[in-house]
Amino acid sequence: MRKDEEQCRKRLESYIDKIFKDSKLHLRSIHLISNTEDVDDAFEKLRNDIFATAKSTANWNREYPVKFIQMEKAINSELTIGKQIISFERLKELGEKIPLPITDNKELHLFLRYQHEIGNVIFFEDISSYIILDPQWLANAFTCIVTAQQFQLELPHLQWDNFKKTGKMDPKLLEEIFKKQSADMRIHKEHILEVIEKFDIIIYPLLLTESGNVQREHSFYVPCMLQTLKIKDIDVLFNVPNASKSTCLCFVFSFLPPYLISNLIVSCLREYPLAVVKGEIGLFKDCCVFNIDRTGCAKFVLAKSSHMIQLQVWQWNEVDTEVNQAVLKVVEREINRIVNTRYKLKTVSFEKKWKCETTSFSFDTGFLEFDQVHDGKKYYCEEHATTHKYKDYWSGEKSKVMFLFALDYFHLVGIYL
Repeated sequence: MRKDEEQCRKRLESYIDKIFKDSKLHLRSIHLISNTEDVDDAFEKLRNDIFATAKSTANWNREYPVKFIQMEKAINSELTIGKQIISFERLKELGEKIPLPITDNKELHLFLRYQHEIGNVIFFEDISSYIILDPQWLANAFTCIVTAQQFQLELPHLQWDNFKKTGKMDPKLLEEIFKKQSADMRIHKEHILEVIEKFDIIIYPLLLTESGNVQREHSFYVPCMLQTLKIKDIDVLFNVPNASKSTCLCFVFSFLPPYLISNLIVSCLREYPLAVVKGEIGLFKDCCVFNIDRTGCAKFVLAKSSHMIQLQVWQWNEVDTEVNQAVLKVVEREINRIVNTRYKLKTVSFEKKWKCETTSFSFDTGFLEFDQVHDGKKYYCEEHATTHKYKDYWSGEKSKVMFLFALDYFHLVGIYL
């Protein structure tokens, strides 16, 4: 028995090491338990470990108004009679009927924010018409979107090829998929889609028109469903000259959650139009190209490979480092929001490094530090086994030097005069 446990422990540790670059940040302890052979002592050790972990959380022993406890019971009563989602008006009715009534909307919102934070309900203040009482019900709704292909055999008359290639959900296809769902899901379809969009699962992207205007696409896209890989030749597809490329900025993670790139792409598509080339949109599996300006002569690409997310700006006109810095600010802000606010992943962190302008997005070693080389100096590129001259695309180092030089010049002129 002891030998079997050790083998099982080694297999588990080996598996975890393959998933996490630094497993010590994620693995607190290991319990090897059999639900058919182990005695109660083994389960008691696990129970005590869970209890000790719970005591260390931020919500442990927090003071909680009695009326909120009563409100929780009222919501649970709705669940017991099969209600998965209720309107805000229904919630107000429940609040008025509890022993210590809650009649103020602000207090109800406070209660709902807390319940959402601890995962009991799903509620967003900017789409507050409904409250989802059972997160699993929402997960089931997610499933009907992100695993839509399971309906392919049931609905063979519909066009599936475009969905599998581009991730674009045709309205007719969506309608037919929801017809296969429960009545409450069909009734609340629009709210479900709004919530799924809030979770960065789907996006109605911005697109540039021929006149240079920006408009919102009527159909939504599901980036995590994309199967077409273009990472290796994405710059070739857009015919990007090497002279138009910035250095490749890399967010190098100790552990990169697989869904992070899809969430990041969705977030950026809210702020930047999706690029199109030869009638093909620039959205692919783990990769996306965005327009920065209305001319299409400034774009940036996000690409995931291994344990890193890469950012490169393409500018066909004169390079403007302020454009690069603005894009970097948005991308880094969204990564931090997704990691720290959306999912609260305390053990996920990254470092910012860089590779040369002509790098392959699949090359995941040989990074350089930002303070390692100064503008105009040569550096050795491990990927190409040669030297390149470094250009500062991200920090504004060159513009700072020019600014200081100008100050010195005017200072000297002032002394001379």
